[in-house]
Amino acid sequence: MLRVNLTNSAVKADSYVQDLQQAHTWLQEATGRGSDFVGWVNLPKDYDKEEFARAMEWVEKYCKPNEGSDCNPAHLVYSREQKDVVWEYVVKMTLIFRDLMHGNPKLAEMGFEEEAMGHNAIAGGFQGQRQWTDFRPDGDFPEAILNSSFDWNGIREAVTFATENDTLNGASMLLLHLLTNRAQLFADVRTFWSPEAVERVTGRRLTGRAAGGIIHLINSGSCTLDATGQQSDAAGNPAMKPFWDIRQRGGSMSPSHDMVPGRTRIHARRRILVALPHPRRNADDHVPLESRERTRPRIADRRRLGRKRR
Repeated sequence: MLRVNLTNSAVKADSYVQDLQQAHTWLQEATGRGSDFVGWVNLPKDYDKEEFARAMEWVEKYCKPNEGSDCNPAHLVYSREQKDVVWEYVVKMTLIFRDLMHGNPKLAEMGFEEEAMGHNAIAGGFQGQRQWTDFRPDGDFPEAILNSSFDWNGIREAVTFATENDTLNGASMLLLHLLTNRAQLFADVRTFWSPEAVERVTGRRLTGRAAGGIIHLINSGSCTLDATGQQSDAAGNPAMKPFWDIRQRGGSMSPSHDMVPGRTRIHARRRILVALPHPRRNADDHVPLESRERTRPRIADRRRLGRKRR
């Protein structure tokens, strides 16, 4: 059940109980208003060309120099020309994802007045695996940039954007973003390394903060750049701050290969849907399916009907 601790809040808890129960029902039973879905085979050809040029200048200056090494076999390593094409593609994806959510008045100037309004979305996601990523660049760059508190336009509020279009991932990120006003990091909990397992594999015994074991988090998409720990609080400790408290320290906000400082405190959250025992219901009228007269032929019946028509 969704719960919010309002002990230290001026808000009366009773005023939120009904809304929380309704939100829980929508998520648990998938009976809410749903979401808008936009499907592509190719990227739209219409986007903000001026911002694209500005974004590419930023990418040329801050992203390409930090590409890192390519560990693929030699025959799979992209040439410089191929990488440049991919960079342009993923920047366009970023612009289009954001404009689909929030709109862009530039599109109206191009004659796309409806598209310019966007979907008024509070969160979004990209379903790219594998029907897209087998032959198109993946969504890692758009997801990372949108979930960060800055881009080529400067400091701004992070845009909650779920990797793999994962509703539970997106809902968890959105909830904590709204509660904390901070960007949110998504990562998969791949493995727990117990002290015994680490010693068995490496011959070394974990000590200090790691004495009880290590949780291995590895990213598969929406890794906000805020989580690199390059922001700091008043005491100089690594922090992730609301965007209005972020200050630039010389130069421009940009991605980097800096190591994340140790002892960074995090709060982890995972939302899981658990099926509760209840009668099977039809979403339209809540009449048990077993009591409804069958109005459509079963799959096998439809196949027989198809053979008769032929």
